[in-house]
Amino acid sequence: MLSQAHLQPLQNRAARIVSRRDSSKDTFNVLGWVELETRRKRHKCTLVYKYLNNLVPKYLSDYFTRNYNMHNYSTRRRTDLHLPKPKLSLAKGTFRYSGSAFFNLLPRSIQNAESLSSFRVSIDAYHF
Repeated sequence: MLSQAHLQPLQNRAARIVSRRDSSKDTFNVLGWVELETRRKRHKCTLVYKYLNNLVPKYLSDYFTRNYNMHNYSTRRRTDLHLPKPKLSLAKGTFRYSGSAFFNLLPRSIQNAESLSSFRVSIDAYHF
């Protein structure tokens, strides 16, 4: 099985072959492709949005927690998702941690989108 680090060079090579160019620098823009890492971030944010808007199965009902559920302080980041405290750096790669972190980076206008379709349109225009 290929790791994430091995897949991006393959996508770059495929872009060069499809576009018949020597460099993949601008080929993604020409082809309308998105790098795999960006696609993963968008997908994680979409899943978090679905969770926050009750569009996921019941077993995920307590997967994420807002900061205001952890403390009663009135802070600017009160409505952000609470980032769990990982004991190992490996835990930062989990969906619970990275999904929360990426979603917290989004502007409030995207986080508070009216519908899933408007969220997807907004996040496709957002550059991580």
